[in-house]
Amino acid sequence: MKKAQAFTLVELMVVVGIIGILASLAIPNFMVFLARAKQAEVKANLGSIYKCQLGYFSVANTFAGVDAGDGKNAFELINFTPIAGMNRYAYILDNTAIIPPKLDIPLALPPGIQSTAQSFTAIGAGNIDGDPFLDTWYVNDAQIFRNQDPNTGADGNDIQN
Repeated sequence: MKKAQAFTLVELMVVVGIIGILASLAIPNFMVFLARAKQAEVKANLGSIYKCQLGYFSVANTFAGVDAGDGKNAFELINFTPIAGMNRYAYILDNTAIIPPKLDIPLALPPGIQSTAQSFTAIGAGNIDGDPFLDTWYVNDAQIFRNQDPNTGADGNDIQN
C-alpha cells in the first residue's frame, strides 16, 4: 500500500507567510505607481492650457485672463476644456476655476498670481489618494512646470504626503 503524500500544516503556513511578506512589499509600490499614472491627467491638461495660452497670445498679444471686457472667462477665451472623462483635478486660471462635480476641494488662486498682459499661471489641484493633502501642479508663461504650490514653494506632491 502506497502512503498518501500531502503538504503539512507547517509547510502551508510558511508559504502563506512568504506570500504575505511579498504582498506587503509590492502593494505600497503599486499604490505609488497608480498615483503617478493619475498625475498624467494634470500634466496633459496643464500642457494644453500652456499651448492654448500661447495660441491666444499670438493672436491677441495678451494672455487670456486679463479682463477682455467681453464677458468671457479665461478658459473660454483660450477654448480649453479638460480631457473628457478625466475628473481627478480642478483647474484655475485667474478668477476662473473648472472644478469637476465629484471633486469637493476648495480651490482659489493664491494672492499675487494674477495674469497680466505678459504673464500667466495656471494651477491644477486634486486629491489622488484620499488623504488630506492635495496634489498641486502649476505651469506659467515661462513654461515652468512644477509639482509645488506656486505661492509658497512648498512641495505639492500628494504621493509623498
